[in-house]
Amino acid sequence: MYVLGLTLYIFLFVLLITLTLWIFHIDGSATAAIVAMEIIVMVLGLVAVTVYLILLPYVLILTDIPFWQTFATSYKLIKNSFWKTFILLFVLGLIAGGMYMLFLFVFGIVGFVSAWVLPFTRYVFSFLMVIPSALVLLANQIPLIALYIDRSALLSDDTNQQTAN
Repeated sequence: MYVLGLTLYIFLFVLLITLTLWIFHIDGSATAAIVAMEIIVMVLGLVAVTVYLILLPYVLILTDIPFWQTFATSYKLIKNSFWKTFILLFVLGLIAGGMYMLFLFVFGIVGFVSAWVLPFTRYVFSFLMVIPSALVLLANQIPLIALYIDRSALLSDDTNQQTAN
């Protein structure tokens, strides 16, 4: 939560500076640098929100709690391991992107050669790109489900210890 709050404060501060520069019509490289800094801070905030809410669909589907409480539960599951989760998501993104590029390259070569030989097959191969895309998405979900199971077990252990005390 500290990462998210700090990002929000920096974003609001830079937004205030940008609005001040805009109101007083100050142009130039200083304005461009401040706008670039604002965009970077905004992206960091979106990344923090994404990491904290990455388990939200799994909490919503696999538990019996109301919709609005899933946000708090997702946050609790990630709270003590923000950076581990961020690194996991980063690595998963690299793996999924690499798998997708591999499929795209293979299907692109096969589609180009077949379209050169038989022109009507280009439509078939463009449609078949849906299959590797779905496989990449499915392969990306398995570690996230394992992450949810691991974190929910930790959360239930913490609750059991608190009730025992």
